Amino acid sequence: MSFDIERGGPHHNRAPRVLPPLHALIAFDAIARHRNMAYAARELGVTRSALTHSIGILERQLQVRLFLRTAPVVELSTAGKYYHDAVHLFARSAGDALFRLSSVSRVPLRLSVTPGFARLWLGPRLQSFVQRHPRVDLNLTVADTPVEAELQQSDIVIRYGRLAPHATLAMPLWRETLVAVSHPALAATTQQMDLGKLVRTYALLEHPQFSWNDWLTSAHGGQWTLQPTLVCRDIVMVLEAAAAGTGLALAPRRMMQPYLQQSRLSIAHPVERPGDYFYAYALESNMTRPPVTAFLAWMSNEVHESAQADLGVFQGAP
Repeated sequence: MSFDIERGGPHHNRAPRVLPPLHALIAFDAIARHRNMAYAARELGVTRSALTHSIGILERQLQVRLFLRTAPVVELSTAGKYYHDAVHLFARSAGDALFRLSSVSRVPLRLSVTPGFARLWLGPRLQSFVQRHPRVDLNLTVADTPVEAELQQSDIVIRYGRLAPHATLAMPLWRETLVAVSHPALAATTQQMDLGKLVRTYALLEHPQFSWNDWLTSAHGGQWTLQPTLVCRDIVMVLEAAAAGTGLALAPRRMMQPYLQQSRLSIAHPVERPGDYFYAYALESNMTRPPVTAFLAWMSNEVHESAQADLGVFQGAP
């Protein structure tokens, strides 16, 4: 007796099912992961009609409907979601094994990072990883969505703050220090100002994760309810506004060091407060995968090496 997950009932007297064709399983995994037929076709180097044909073969053999729709957005059926868990594990394990056995095979690595981390820290360093691991194909998603949701689609998720769900490894990268920064000309006039007067005199710019009011409470005491002039979830935009002379930005000092290095921003006041850590998150079940271990080891080394370079920038800052 077997159980049909779509129809919800048992079935008797069915002939034994053999494993579906490999091309159909690979097509199904790609479509289910990308939730987009065009992206899946591009990854596999086939046409959309070839993907449709493969899925037709798979659904006929399984006798279940795997997709509710495939356009404009792919939506898996209940059976499709259930089956994809197993198919994805199979496809990923087969790919990883081939990567270990063959010197010419390639393996994908899916990363999810925040916009600021991608542009200010990771992007300028990725060439180093590509040179060291030329057989790992990076698929980078820039997002600020919750860790748990992203781990369903990504191998490694990098976020600010400890947000690890169950069965997840959280590797601390570094702890940030939050500082007030501004255009160098403005910073030259604000170094000796009273902190309370400073924040009431100039426009305040912030990313929601780096709150002026929380920072002021930690640094100065009391409860602060100042209203920033600009609140934006893109830290690069916040820094660009400060570099243009719009006002004071509260920023993670280490991540924004390119702005200090290029003298586009300067520390506007000597008070600084500890922030949270940046973490690299990965499911425990992924920790033995070659591309995951390679990337985490590379990142750990980069964090260590960049700490020395960043220290020189910080010591030279006002």
